[in-house]
Parts: sequence; structure tokens; C-alpha cells
Amino acid sequence: MIMPTINKQATFKAFEIANNLSEISTLLMARRIKGRGTLDAQQKKDMEELEDHLDELVARLQAHGIDMIAAGAQDAAIKADRAIDIANAKLEKINNIKRTINIAASVVHVAATLLSKDVMGVIEATKELHELTEEKDETKNDGIKAQAPGAPSHAQQS
Repeated sequence: MIMPTINKQATFKAFEIANNLSEISTLLMARRIKGRGTLDAQQKKDMEELEDHLDELVARLQAHGIDMIAAGAQDAAIKADRAIDIANAKLEKINNIKRTINIAASVVHVAATLLSKDVMGVIEATKELHELTEEKDETKNDGIKAQAPGAPSHAQQS
């Protein structure tokens, strides 16, 4: 019987995606706190709203994502997970808040389409996220330095 294997794989994939979303939410919160003196009110609001959306999507994926992925969207979920993983790595390196917000919003869109069970929507949202993460960062640094992966929170990049 193949169903238990699919459900096991779907469970693993759903929790893997939820974990990536949780990491992005934490990264946004850290950037928002670190940048509280340099972010404008709208940027703070946008980042906080994205954190809330990501946290809600984490909970929904943990509760319902398994059914969605097991119901036939495995390939789309795998591609979405890869795109979210790439976005997570990219967000750790970006120094521009506007770009951070745009990529995080795109991640929210990918996760929301995953939960809607709209395979074509997942594919399109994933494509848009890939495009955003592949763009060159030609905008000016907004003064908030990304923390080096694995560095203590008080460490400064040079």
C-alpha cells in the first residue's frame, strides 16, 4: 500500500515548509527590532504584519498542510519548499528593507497558495518568488546590516 508512504512524505514536507516559514518570521522580527531606529513606521508595520501572516501560515501548515500535500500537490510543494528555502537564505544576506519586505510577502503568497490547494497558483507564486530572489540587489543599503549566519546577535558585520 502506497498511502502511508505518501502521508509520511507529506507530513515531513509540511513540517519542513513550516520550519522554513518560522525561520523567516524570526528573521523579520530580528530585523525589525534591530532596525527600530532606522525603519519608518510603514516598514515596521509591514514587517510586523508579515511576521503575523507567516506565524499563522506555520500553524495552518502544521495542521492542514499534510492533507494538502498528500492530496496530489507533492511536486508543487517540493518546488515551493525549495523556493522558500532559497528565499530564507537570501533574506539572511539582504541589507535592503524594501527588498526584504517584498521577498517575505512573496513567501507568504507561496505558503497561502499551498494551503489553498491551488497547484497552478503554487507554481505561479513559486515562479514569482524565484524571480525576486534572483534579482540583483541594486538598491542602496538602508543601514541595517544582516547578521552573519551563526554569529551572536551582538556581532557586527564589517
